[in-house]
Amino acid sequence: MFKKMIKAVVLSAALVAGGMGTLAATASASGQAAAQSIELRFGNGHAPRYHHGPRHGGRHFAPNFCDPRHALGKAQSMGIRRAHVVRNAPRRVAVAGFQRGQQVRVVFANQRGCPVIGYR
Repeated sequence: MFKKMIKAVVLSAALVAGGMGTLAATASASGQAAAQSIELRFGNGHAPRYHHGPRHGGRHFAPNFCDPRHALGKAQSMGIRRAHVVRNAPRRVAVAGFQRGQQVRVVFANQRGCPVIGYR
């Protein structure tokens, strides 16, 4: 790995030196002064981004209940179209909609993660 990095640095230096010689020859041949700049960048080309949130080491606390919006999203991912919350009781969240032309109803437990407890 260290050899690979040294080869890359040597190759970059050779390209820069060759490019500088070409620029100097072009500028002297034209007889006019031209602005020249050299820019060296190391890395993969992406600027560092600082994210905060559950996927990037930030704090995220999941609720201990089934949020109706989470139940809707889960029902839609199950293939239920036009999903809407029918009932939001202390122990369960009921979502109704259509699947393959038939009316369906899914009941989720009011716990973290919205586990499915009924489907008809």
